[in-house]
Amino acid sequence: MSRTLSNIWHSIYTFVSSWIYSTDRMYATGQQQLLTLDYPQPATIQYLTQAIPTANNQKKPNSYYTTTATGIQIITWNIHHGLNWYMYPRLQKIAEYLNIAHEQADVICLQEVNTTFIFLPGHGLVNQATYLATYLGYHCYYNNNLAILSRAPITQELEPIQISGGPNKFTSQIIGCTICINGQSIKIYNCHLPNDISGVSQLHGINNKYNGLFARVLDDTYNNRPVIITGDFNCNELFGAIQTLKKITTVASTRHPSYPIIMPLIQLDYILTNGEWVGGLKIKSSAADYKCHLSDHYPITALISFPSTYSIS
Repeated sequence: MSRTLSNIWHSIYTFVSSWIYSTDRMYATGQQQLLTLDYPQPATIQYLTQAIPTANNQKKPNSYYTTTATGIQIITWNIHHGLNWYMYPRLQKIAEYLNIAHEQADVICLQEVNTTFIFLPGHGLVNQATYLATYLGYHCYYNNNLAILSRAPITQELEPIQISGGPNKFTSQIIGCTICINGQSIKIYNCHLPNDISGVSQLHGINNKYNGLFARVLDDTYNNRPVIITGDFNCNELFGAIQTLKKITTVASTRHPSYPIIMPLIQLDYILTNGEWVGGLKIKSSAADYKCHLSDHYPITALISFPSTYSIS
């Protein structure tokens, strides 16, 4: 019964979000044209311009990162191209929010990070990933609307996994990188799966036996390498993508509805780890920040602990 109700809700969600997706694109195109016209800028854009990182206030990432903490604080968040639910630019507010959150966060995984939706006078079209990474002083790996920001150095960028499908026929993907904390390597994956009512397109990127995420994590688990997976999966926990990953990972929580912010009814955003299989990482806590209304999704955070004696070969 619960599976049936969940599938009915997911069908409704897919229809509504497909309409929102189309509306977002139409609005963003018009908004971009509006902001490039030569007349006084809206107050929001003027405010954004004041906070562009400059040589005086930009932060530089550390070349080597050590911590006395016993865990990794991680955030996953679909920032909706820097726009809130009502389509107002909120990139600077997002930067300020992450600047507070980054006092605890070691890794921040962002989806729907764009280079063309926010025009800032004197700076042109802003690469939001570069902007946020510079503002925070984090290392950054950006590829096709996905970004991984890390306080620790990024030692390797992994080959992206391309996924095509869903009602809008847009290409989604999974990106990944290796970070180094206390001299130990941990793989981080950031996902944005298609909005597909059938779940087939989502599962394809997870379960492709040649280059799917499941095959990669299975190999890492077999070789005792820790992995953390985050992102917007565009499905609930009962769909194939999450169920497949749960065979070799632990989900931080399935009790944090993250979409939409006007009435959060379904969890689309997840954090998972294979830590229990490789004997190192364990999920201590997780939460959604329901006070943050800067996007159409709520940010999800998790604290993943590891023993101080844990070493990775």
